[in-house]
Amino acid sequence: MCVMYTQEARIKEIWHVLDHVYDPELDRSIHELNFVACLEVSDTDVAVTLRLPTYWCSPNFSFMMMKDLDDALMALPWVKSARITLIDHESQEKLNQGIARHQSFSQIFSESTGDLESVRRVFKEKAFYSRQKRVLDYLQTQGLNMSSWTPGTWQEVRQILQAPAPGQQLLERYEEMAQYWKVGCGDNDAVIVDISGRAISPELWGRHSHILRLVALNMESNAHICQGLLAVRYPRQDPGYSLPLVDSH
Repeated sequence: MCVMYTQEARIKEIWHVLDHVYDPELDRSIHELNFVACLEVSDTDVAVTLRLPTYWCSPNFSFMMMKDLDDALMALPWVKSARITLIDHESQEKLNQGIARHQSFSQIFSESTGDLESVRRVFKEKAFYSRQKRVLDYLQTQGLNMSSWTPGTWQEVRQILQAPAPGQQLLERYEEMAQYWKVGCGDNDAVIVDISGRAISPELWGRHSHILRLVALNMESNAHICQGLLAVRYPRQDPGYSLPLVDSH
């Protein structure tokens, strides 16, 4: 089957990608965090320039975002080449060259120790609980009493959050993370669970909700700090500022 892509459709797809590549520590998209400094599209070639809150942002987090973005862009059927460039960073030369050569983090930084994937899983666990909390917070605005309703079922939540309910996107993001942890998402599966899939009973709700609050507070605090640092580093002089987009088609 032949599928024709217009330049407008291609740019829309790229924005979708940028909305689904996350800062591993903050679990927010690089688009939402304003980490995208420039986007260039030319036929089947895409170039994205990234900027981060500080000159010393962790190289491993930077690598994760760049690698995830490169993989996501190259997964688009019409993209033939993707160039990811990090600017204003102490390791930008190593990272830019390494990503272009499709090297692993340990190949780029031979002196590094530890397992990068284990670091990623730690943040994926936090993201699981953070996303769960956002769903539950929304459900509480709909009148549900968590302490008596828990663990609930996916079917119940899906019925409450049918389109175009504002909370549906929250549920989709939580389901995405549940699938990462291989937690059941069938209609009859419990929706309030830990990462092992164990349902949270009413008796365990108090402790579980405390954990959710701590995780969310930590991630939201870090996000506010990062956004504040970025705003100071790259001040927006024009109130009508919009992201530079170069369509060289």
